[in-house]
Amino acid sequence: MPKQFVEYGFDLDQHPLGFGVSTEIEYPDGHETRQKGRQPFKKIDELYLRFWLGYHVFVVSTKGCRHTKKKRRNFKILFGLSGEKDFRPKSDFF
Repeated sequence: MPKQFVEYGFDLDQHPLGFGVSTEIEYPDGHETRQKGRQPFKKIDELYLRFWLGYHVFVVSTKGCRHTKKKRRNFKILFGLSGEKDFRPKSDFF
């Protein structure tokens, strides 16, 4: 089942003006897609805050805290939701 991440906040990589909402979908075969806006979830597994300061990424989530180091520099402050992607067709009424 594909994993979905919806992130709100300050992110110059995905939003030219800095603030916005984007959805990333990670598929079981390893490839990823990203699109602007929010997509529906089948089930939400985790809420998190992600801070990317320079080469360091700090995540505080409902599943614990973690730190990773990246090869490139960036600055991001994001609130995110992660869970399973909902593949049901969108209704025109809702």
